[in-house]
Amino acid sequence: MKFRTRNGVFGVGVLWMVVLLLAGCAPTNVSRDVPAGPDRDYHGGADRDMVVKRPAKNRDRPAVRKTPQRRPRPAVAPPAPVARRPAAPAPALIPPKLPKMSAGRTNYGKASYYGKKFHGRRTASGEVYNQFELTAAHRTLPFGTVCRVTNLSNGKSVRVRINDRGPFVKGRIIDLSYRASQIVEGIRAGVFDVKIEILEYGKK
Repeated sequence: MKFRTRNGVFGVGVLWMVVLLLAGCAPTNVSRDVPAGPDRDYHGGADRDMVVKRPAKNRDRPAVRKTPQRRPRPAVAPPAPVARRPAAPAPALIPPKLPKMSAGRTNYGKASYYGKKFHGRRTASGEVYNQFELTAAHRTLPFGTVCRVTNLSNGKSVRVRINDRGPFVKGRIIDLSYRASQIVEGIRAGVFDVKIEILEYGKK
């Protein structure tokens, strides 16, 4: 088929070129069969049918917070048990030493007496204590020593025989029996000042 114009006749080939040029300018529809997924999305508006592929770095992933790892603590050995030293025994009660008394020597100090709760008990000499006998206890005088004990507050005196050890109280030098303390009237005072005179020195 031929067309005639002012400049001449166009051929059929020119007409096909115009058709192909118009066809190239028309919008091309993208396939709708591709489903949307995590890697694809749709644009809104007039081009809603177009599928856009997302880059992998923009994928929607839940944010995961990294928990810092705790370093294991080094094992610490328990402290070694401390060896306890045994408690030191209490020091024994050692009465102060008094000068030995010989016959005819006089000594001064405080006297006391012991009576009911010691009655019937064995003394240091082996004898049984009788509170109604005229006996006494002294720390250094030999057993069997006879001495005169005078109460300095009233001047009364009594002769006693040493058959026991004591007293073990600081400041006292002799313990009289209950009966001997009655004679010098020392029961009420309990502790009183006395003078001791050695009359006969014992052998034990």
